[in-house]
Amino acid sequence: QEFDTFLIGTKISNDLLQREEQLWEKAGIEFCEPIRAEINREVGRRLENVLGKKANLKKPDIAVLLDLESDKIILQINSLYIFGCYQKLVRGIPQSKWGTPHKYKTSVEEIIGKPLLKAADGFDIKLHGSGREDIDAICTAWRPFVLEVLKPKKRKIDLKKAQKQINGKKVRVNGLKIVELDVVQKVKEAKPDKTYRAVVKLEKEIKKADLAKLRQLIGIINQKTPKRVLHRRGDLLRKREVKDLKTKWLGKKKFELTVKTEAGLYIKELISGDDGRTKPSISEIFGQKAVCENLDVIKIERIKI
Repeated sequence: QEFDTFLIGTKISNDLLQREEQLWEKAGIEFCEPIRAEINREVGRRLENVLGKKANLKKPDIAVLLDLESDKIILQINSLYIFGCYQKLVRGIPQSKWGTPHKYKTSVEEIIGKPLLKAADGFDIKLHGSGREDIDAICTAWRPFVLEVLKPKKRKIDLKKAQKQINGKKVRVNGLKIVELDVVQKVKEAKPDKTYRAVVKLEKEIKKADLAKLRQLIGIINQKTPKRVLHRRGDLLRKREVKDLKTKWLGKKKFELTVKTEAGLYIKELISGDDGRTKPSISEIFGQKAVCENLDVIKIERIKI
């Protein structure tokens, strides 16, 4: 087991706890220290001398519980956290691994996680992403993430080697580095602006000049939770901003949309209207059915870690 820091904890029996309290009553509590604190400190000092490791009360690599009642030593190996950014270069793979049986052969989480899991000799992996792209979308932007390796036996791993093993035709990563647990929360709570590129298909023909009408979308969008994700998200009304928008004529029934938005806006529904649940929408402005044929995430604003 590879580690640099540790924490000692002690669980004492009820009988010993009662005797300790009786002693406190006789001696006076102002002169007393809990026996578990004394044990933690003394065992910690001895381990520091024997192992050449440092005790760390806040962010230890491992925690050791001395259970005096059951005469056991319980070892807790804290997770290893690796920050980086990824690109998803193909459509049809999810960000997170699916349960058994697999609906998808692989995922971003598994492609990134397997080399790191092997390098750290861990038990399992968990990907914490700054948002997620749709399964059928490509993400050429660099999306921040933290890969958590559970119960790692090794903590000093070759991240450059792991990056080379990860990078391929489906997924690429950069900027891998070891971080603390608090970075997971920072990544998940970050709300960076995003820029998307979509190919929009219309049911009826329009004129090229009609694309100028879509400037109406710049501003606040009222968006109820899309029907396609209602099974896993609450039915809420969200207000999200479209900050910029450009179009490219591809034909009488097709055009390319590049749109910069506040985090949390669903682009497919901005196009389709989702049966009136997103207002305004491209479908509403043109008064006809509009669908997203392809969707790419092309830019994610950098977040501070």
